Amino acid sequence: MDQKGRSEVWFWRNEIQNYIRWYEGGEPLYGRASPTPAERIITGHGQPADALETWLQRFQMPKYLHDLGLEPHSLLGRRVLDIGCGPFPNLLAFTNCTRFGIDPLIAPYAAAGFPLKRWSHDFTYLAARAEAIPLPAASIDAVISVNAIDHVDDFAQVAREVQRILCPGGFFRMHVHYHPRTVFEPMELDDAIFLQHYAWLPGLRKLSQSDRKDMGGTVANPGERYVVWGN
Repeated sequence: MDQKGRSEVWFWRNEIQNYIRWYEGGEPLYGRASPTPAERIITGHGQPADALETWLQRFQMPKYLHDLGLEPHSLLGRRVLDIGCGPFPNLLAFTNCTRFGIDPLIAPYAAAGFPLKRWSHDFTYLAARAEAIPLPAASIDAVISVNAIDHVDDFAQVAREVQRILCPGGFFRMHVHYHPRTVFEPMELDDAIFLQHYAWLPGLRKLSQSDRKDMGGTVANPGERYVVWGN
């Protein structure tokens, strides 16, 4: 695992502890107050699992819909791929669709304590890089991504893979962070770069931009933006 991967796994392992403190009634996390006793989900698999499931239901899934500007019914009947899904099965926010998530760190997420096997009932994790998506050509009806595409190593190759696996006329929605290059997030993106690599998408347009994400709970550094592209 390279330095970027190690940094990301460290982040998510630390996040589990943040979720547990939030679940127990600690400080708000990403602007979301701790759950009341009535709001806490009990999974029967121990406190970490309870905290993670509560965070998924109370924050992750609602913020995914908010960041993308979509509704739970927006992807009905479609085969959907979430690029850079991370450990959470965020596509569970969408009803009646076939859900895939791709991320190269699936095994380390499970080792860190995320209950991926339990979440895999309605969500298929693909342990692979987005530069080499292990799906057939024209096999996906919708591609989405939230604040993840800046983590890839080869932005142009990912765009070619999206073009390969997306069905003609397929749905596309991507939430993108524009920021200076870092080790953890090596892609320094802007409108021109995005359009250069996704101009093949009919109807592609910028849908929104903001200096906030996570339903307003996270504010970007000065000069940075969160941009949503779609067709």
